Amino acid sequence: GKESSVMAKTENHIYRVDPDGFMIFMATRTESAPDAEIKAEQITGPVLLINSKMDNMWPSELAAEKIMKRLKDHNFPYSYEHLSYDYGSHMFVPMYLPSARLFKGDRGKNKEKGLKARLDSLTKTLEFVSKGKHRLTRAHREKQLKMELPSLTQCTA
Repeated sequence: GKESSVMAKTENHIYRVDPDGFMIFMATRTESAPDAEIKAEQITGPVLLINSKMDNMWPSELAAEKIMKRLKDHNFPYSYEHLSYDYGSHMFVPMYLPSARLFKGDRGKNKEKGLKARLDSLTKTLEFVSKGKHRLTRAHREKQLKMELPSLTQCTA
């Protein structure tokens, strides 16, 4: 097969041209600066994260995993879910985009698999919203009820 011949490197990134002539970005950092981390626990609603393992613009899978851990560690009261796909690209939208051909996860032998993953994410997004997953988790609803019950009792006494 053809080999990549052009590479450039900065402190945090490597850029290379793949065998098809497209520029590929690869992150060289796995840790983010604390100031750059998304404070997802401050979100006041459900969280659905979707990424492609072939996102070569930034480490979206790693970022999503960090967000999921952060939500769990902060006992996030709303539903949250992470969908990670083997195919697709940085532009993970449920339709064909001509510019998607710029991304390895959406061209050549990956084109149909990428589209299938993106359409699956649309179905799962609609399910996430329609099944009422936007509400507080059951444990948090029960906790909220317990906190409200004493005040209700005081009002009727």
